[in-house]
Amino acid sequence: MKPIAKPKILILPIIAIVALATIGITFAWYNQAFQVTGSFSTGKVWAQWSFHGYGDNEVEKNIGIITATISKDFQTVTMTATNVYPSYAGWVWLDIHVMGTIPLIVQDVKITAPPELEVWVENLDFPGKPIIGMQIHPCHERGIKVWVHVFEDDNAEPPIQPEQLTTYTFTVEFVLIQWNGYVP
Repeated sequence: MKPIAKPKILILPIIAIVALATIGITFAWYNQAFQVTGSFSTGKVWAQWSFHGYGDNEVEKNIGIITATISKDFQTVTMTATNVYPSYAGWVWLDIHVMGTIPLIVQDVKITAPPELEVWVENLDFPGKPIIGMQIHPCHERGIKVWVHVFEDDNAEPPIQPEQLTTYTFTVEFVLIQWNGYVP
């Protein structure tokens, strides 16, 4: 019968193997260039506006009208108020479609209107919730109503009075950014 090897003798070859492997890996690490190749693709930020309709508060003598045109880059909506008068209120319904692959957020709405016109936007899909910060996912759309109210204030300094026989033109710009760029 052979004598059974002592545990200390069995551990020595394992230690030698681990030591040699560590030396080999360290040598390869410091002396070899590793190259990693791969590919990735980026998404596209792209949205388009569409004109859905318009209306006003006049039922009997419907002479005023609010219309809109959308710029070729889909950034700015130019609105025109024709035959309007004090207390006239009209609206334009717009839809924003996210055509790209990245969700978008409405970061800001910039309105350039004269003081005779009160202009504000309304979230049609989520009434009462603000437009700013609204997120829209790819292949989805959101409805936005742009309201225009003809304002008159004789007590203001200087008085705010709408001009007769005037066609008002103003712009509404919607600043859209990719969803992870929004900081409230």
